[in-house]
Amino acid sequence: MCFFRDLSIGRKLLLVIMFTSMTAVILASTTLLLNDYLSFRKGMERDLDVISRIIAGNLNAALYFQDAGAAEETLSALANNPRIRGGWLYAANGSLFAAYARGDVEQVKGFARLGIPMFGEGMRLDGHSMARYLPVHVEGEPVGTLYVESDLQELDNRLHANLGLAFLVCVAAAIVAFALSTVFKRIMITPAAALAETARRISRDRDYTARAQQYGGDELGQLAHTFNEMLDEVQRRDEALARYSRDLEQEVAERSKIQQQLQMAKDSAEESNRMKSEFLSMVSHELRTPLTSVRGYAKLSHKRLRRYVFPLVPNSDPKLAKIKRQLDENMQIIVSESERLTFLINDVLDLNKLDAGAVDWSMEPYDVAEIVEHALNVCGNLFDGKPIESSMLVTNGIPRVRCDRNRILQVLINLVSNAAKFTPAGEVTVRVERNADTVVVSVSDTGIGIQPEHREAIFERFRQLGDTLTDRPAGTGLGLAICREIVEVHGGRIWVEPHSSQGSVFFFTLPIAGSVAGSQNTRML
Repeated sequence: MCFFRDLSIGRKLLLVIMFTSMTAVILASTTLLLNDYLSFRKGMERDLDVISRIIAGNLNAALYFQDAGAAEETLSALANNPRIRGGWLYAANGSLFAAYARGDVEQVKGFARLGIPMFGEGMRLDGHSMARYLPVHVEGEPVGTLYVESDLQELDNRLHANLGLAFLVCVAAAIVAFALSTVFKRIMITPAAALAETARRISRDRDYTARAQQYGGDELGQLAHTFNEMLDEVQRRDEALARYSRDLEQEVAERSKIQQQLQMAKDSAEESNRMKSEFLSMVSHELRTPLTSVRGYAKLSHKRLRRYVFPLVPNSDPKLAKIKRQLDENMQIIVSESERLTFLINDVLDLNKLDAGAVDWSMEPYDVAEIVEHALNVCGNLFDGKPIESSMLVTNGIPRVRCDRNRILQVLINLVSNAAKFTPAGEVTVRVERNADTVVVSVSDTGIGIQPEHREAIFERFRQLGDTLTDRPAGTGLGLAICREIVEVHGGRIWVEPHSSQGSVFFFTLPIAGSVAGSQNTRML
């Protein structure tokens, strides 16, 4: 194609006409040759079938009375047809009963060598001969098999003659096509050559006053007219282009200035975000140690108050009983709020590690069902005292996934605990299914549900929709954001859909172990 693309239009036109003409002649000749060959061969098959049936009808008596001489005399009638190479009559036991063969053909042929069934009927065709075999009947019962063979010399001679004739036709057609294409080439190329010469002169001399000569009103004439109109337009565009160039330079300078300002704003925002992350990380680290001490001392104090102090306070005094109850409730609030702050600090630290790329991911093939079962066991106490049923449904044949087990367990525990938190009564179900080259894990509940406008916002950081039962936010607002970060690092995605009846269904996907790129066991983000 590169060679053809670089040829002149005249040679391309010549080649196209020659190729088209010769292709049409060759296709027509091939079709005629094939039709003649098939028709003549069909006639030969029909003639051989008629001869074979006539001979078979005359051989039944000789075969019935075991008269081999009469059979050979009947077979010798095949000599009247120059195509027939021979005929062989076989008894029911496969022995040769009588035969006729042309001088250049083997006289004796064993039935087993023929590879045909006894009493069978059909036609055989190989490279040099055509054979017809059929059973010989006496009173409706087959008593032998006749095998008649004809050569294909006449068919080959006819094919060779037709090929020679087709070759001569192709040569004649090529000569005529070449002559016609030469004439047409001169008629069509002259206007194109003149137009090309005008274009080269304008390009070389920058003389936009030159105009192309127009030959006729065909497409090439219209092209020359359009070319001249284009030259007029070029002269007008040159002036406009110079004006636009000046305006563009000024606009580019202004945009460069704006780009610099945007880059400075971007750098400032990134620096602020880095300082915010460093501040949150520093504050979280500084708060975690004293908060751990506060939580420990609060739990210890609450435990000792219940064990040693509260039993000594008499319940008969209403004031002391009220103070004891308020003190117990206050200590419970201190413990629960300190635990909530601990979770918040841990979530902030996890997010900072994810943002900073400081998380080690231990990627190994794991059974998702085992991780789901572990998560349900860990969250089992969340369902105690609630009319909630938890269940796990795993489709058969789920393959292993390549993941960080602890991080995926963290995702499942977060989703299951959220489902338990926002489901007053009903059921929480974890399903594991396969979809193409991913494993889909879903956590469904029959709780309060999520409004459509909030289904994307819940995965943002510090976004809490709150508990619609108490109108009080529950949690830190970081759990689902961390879940999304973990799932996306694994090459999956996480989303939420409404339950078919009531509640919500959280989905996330994990690639199957064989489809995950890379083979390293541990990688650093």
